[in-house]
Amino acid sequence: MKRTGIFVFWTLSASTFLLAAAGPDMDGRQTTGSTTQTEVQSVNPQAISLTPGGRAATATMTGTGLGNILDVQVIQAGKPAEGFEITLKPRSGTTRAFDIKAANKVALGEYQLRIILRAQKRDLPAGMASVVVKAGAPSMRIAQKARATAAAPPTQASSQSAKVVPSALPPKDTRVIRSSAFNSIAMGVFEGAYFDAMSCGGRDSERKTTVNVPNAYFKQEPLDRMEYKFTDGEEERSLQRRGDDRWYRLEIRACVDGWRLAPGSASIEGGRFKIPFSFTGIKAINTRAIDEERRRVNESWDWSAQKADSAIQDFRFSGGLNIFLTPVIENGELSFRLDDARWEFYGPLTGWIGPGHFALPEVEEPKIIHYKDRMLEVIRQRIVAIFGDQAVRAKLSAALNQSVKTGDFADRTIIGVSGKGEAIEVTFQK
Repeated sequence: MKRTGIFVFWTLSASTFLLAAAGPDMDGRQTTGSTTQTEVQSVNPQAISLTPGGRAATATMTGTGLGNILDVQVIQAGKPAEGFEITLKPRSGTTRAFDIKAANKVALGEYQLRIILRAQKRDLPAGMASVVVKAGAPSMRIAQKARATAAAPPTQASSQSAKVVPSALPPKDTRVIRSSAFNSIAMGVFEGAYFDAMSCGGRDSERKTTVNVPNAYFKQEPLDRMEYKFTDGEEERSLQRRGDDRWYRLEIRACVDGWRLAPGSASIEGGRFKIPFSFTGIKAINTRAIDEERRRVNESWDWSAQKADSAIQDFRFSGGLNIFLTPVIENGELSFRLDDARWEFYGPLTGWIGPGHFALPEVEEPKIIHYKDRMLEVIRQRIVAIFGDQAVRAKLSAALNQSVKTGDFADRTIIGVSGKGEAIEVTFQK
């Protein structure tokens, strides 16, 4: 079969784990990287508990390339927070620890962590790491109040002490999943997943689709090719004069030529989870044709001949299938339901291509297009079936809950979920 001669290979997941050269990204949980592929996969403990003026706590990052980290900062609302002292320790294999301490002046509340690399920075989402500053024991609070009162003017002692010792913030009962966080979740669940489709080839056993989600789903199903023989009237109308020769088209074939789709960069769009299955290169519906000369040389060829391959154009594709999932609650846990699955193609790289021609366009083009549309729908349905499988649903749901149910939320029941724009908000029972 013909090849398009052009292949565009996409990096499906690696780019999502590398830092952009821009400023901090507040999109939620994602591994943190640098130009040398620094990745922070987890922080233990996830919720680092501190007391103003109290002892330092030690946290440990796990990942790769952690030696590239130059500093760790505490931030709030995207800005560096003052009053924290952090000591970064040397890398040890795939881990790197740091000590963190809050000064007396640090306000109670919840903070995030920021990783500083070479000319780059990335904010770790709360789902991966957070710093919680809480009031200490009564004796410590009394001592803090006494110090504040002694430092204030006598006529304003009570008001000044109230300002120095802030009241505890109300507990936050929600967590937000953003695109970067969901991409990390989806890439973990669908790592190594693929969908193959092939209906070219001589044996029926080779014409099939194969879908594989490691440790969750595997299925193979037959896939047919198109074979159409011209009627006598169509043969006569397909006459092509080449000098003194008269050529007639007898038959055409079309098949899916080695398509592979793999999960790409997942995101959140319109309040829904989005998982694209993208072509790993430019693919094609490959075509062949049998022509016959009936006047002078009385010649024709068979399906294996190069002339059969080059006699008629192929139809190429570039793009993929986008899966949209709506977040839902099932038995107090975060889950999803399939909302939509639709193809998206890149126009300039999609359409007819090749050196061949149509001897009878009104017959050949509709036949090939109909086969192409039918194959796309078959493949769409077979990829959609992945998300209805119990094992896949359980695997993805478990990953979603593992991401949001951490720290103080570990054992709490989810009572609400809503999506808007590029964020999913999860509400927990108080």
